[in-house]
Amino acid sequence: MALDGITLYCLKSELNELIGGKIEKIYQPESETIWISVRNNKKNYKLVISSNASSARIHLTGQEFENPVTPPPFCMSLRKHLLAGIIHGIRQEGFDRILYIDVKTKTELEDPIVLTLTVEIMGKHSNIILCDQDMTIISCIKNVTQDMSRRVILPGVKYQLPPTPEKVPPDSVELNQLEELIKRCKDVSTFFTDNIQGISPLVSREILFRAGIENIGTADLKLLYSVFKGIIEGVKANRYNPCLAIDSKTGMYKDFSCIDLTHLAGKCELKNFDSVNSLLDEYYTVFTKQSRLKQLSSDLKKIIDTNLDRCYKKLKIQQEDLAEAEDREKYRLYGELITANLYNLKKGQQCADLYNYYDGNTISIPMDPSLTPAENAQRYYKRYNKLKSAYNMLLDQIEENKKEIDYLESQLTNIQQAENESDLLDIKAELIREGYIKNNTGKKEMTYRSKPRHYRHNGFDIYVGKNNMQNDYLTLRFARTEDLWLHTSKVHGSHVIIKAYGKEVPPETLEAAARLAAYYSKARESSKVPVDYTLRKYVKKPNGAKPGMVIYENYKTILVNPEIEDLEET
Repeated sequence: MALDGITLYCLKSELNELIGGKIEKIYQPESETIWISVRNNKKNYKLVISSNASSARIHLTGQEFENPVTPPPFCMSLRKHLLAGIIHGIRQEGFDRILYIDVKTKTELEDPIVLTLTVEIMGKHSNIILCDQDMTIISCIKNVTQDMSRRVILPGVKYQLPPTPEKVPPDSVELNQLEELIKRCKDVSTFFTDNIQGISPLVSREILFRAGIENIGTADLKLLYSVFKGIIEGVKANRYNPCLAIDSKTGMYKDFSCIDLTHLAGKCELKNFDSVNSLLDEYYTVFTKQSRLKQLSSDLKKIIDTNLDRCYKKLKIQQEDLAEAEDREKYRLYGELITANLYNLKKGQQCADLYNYYDGNTISIPMDPSLTPAENAQRYYKRYNKLKSAYNMLLDQIEENKKEIDYLESQLTNIQQAENESDLLDIKAELIREGYIKNNTGKKEMTYRSKPRHYRHNGFDIYVGKNNMQNDYLTLRFARTEDLWLHTSKVHGSHVIIKAYGKEVPPETLEAAARLAAYYSKARESSKVPVDYTLRKYVKKPNGAKPGMVIYENYKTILVNPEIEDLEET
């Protein structure tokens, strides 16, 4: 969701509290993001501005940024021209997605001058541009050459407005004008976006929903006009209600607006804010983390899927070779029968029909006509011996391949259940350690960031591993021999440890831990999940086994539903 014109209009009125403020600090923590510290009326403000294609924005923020040791050239330019400057005005032309921040400052000769920081919020074409009094570009966060666009954005070039389709300003639309525009309308769902300035598809859908319109043929134009004018007049009078839409199932931050998004009620969780600034600050803080999480998760899945495809293909070939090796006795028989009948056979035969004295039947044996009968017999003996040697080797290879598939599939479960970036970075570190990802850091040992999940029940501590390395740590190093160990039966999932402290674990605590094991497994969406449990002393890790892979004995099984609403993580 991008900032639209009417949301930017509401934001502009809130940013007016910066007018008269002094610019004290400027940093550029990322290639397309800057933040400016402004002090006004004894208050400090942090203004963040980004031209990132997926998160272009401007708003006040409370979050902290990690700044580079050496500031980028654009940051140095802003410091040179804007530090100690006073914010003189914040402007917006109509409901366009461009904000102008005028700053009173001085030249090197101490002459007063007003410079303009132009913030263009336009998706992949977003930019941050510093201009002088004549709107000649001093510097910009993104250079745009003539090879890239007809609109050149470079230092020394006169600033030009981006080309935009002609749209009607929303505060000047009359009923008869609306009627004329609708007559030419082909798609009612995008009518306001296509014809009215500053209206996003999201707000367009909201207007149509409030007016109860599904198709233009049955539209009550007076009602539609009334709803539209009500929203615009409210925005102009600073009567707006910043609203955030959160996906009820995934928790993903989906959409936001300066108005209530009633058409999403029931589909999303709606959260309102006191200001557009606080809405944008939360949205982009969480959205950025969620986007990084989604991208990292996708990258890791792609790596694992690639390796799984390799393993599956290898397994198919191995199983075909094993099937042939299991049928190796026929080649020994062929060699034996040919040898027994050498006196009846001649070179050049393509087939030999020989009596099989083991079952009393005649068997047809293919022959290579270019070889003598004795050479054909030797060929079959060699084939038999080769397959005999290969058989046990194939069994070992198939077993190792299945273990690798099991390990990679367990990582898919870990990725699916990762809750934050640290969880995924731990998985990535493990994949680097196991050789599935090239280590570009040069470090031999990877740093692990997350900690196992921790629950309390009836005074007992229950720990749940988030990844294979944590599973190994909990089971092999953290747990004592008398502690209880739990894992879903024959299903990928977390290792769960109940710290016994020399006491007998009550049945209700065992069940709670089993529900955790079921919930943090591939069987999360199932019911009556079998969970094995045993004492830690009966759990062992085979030599050379992958992280998280163990064997266990003397276990019992409990059936539980993976529900943990009554358990609180500490």
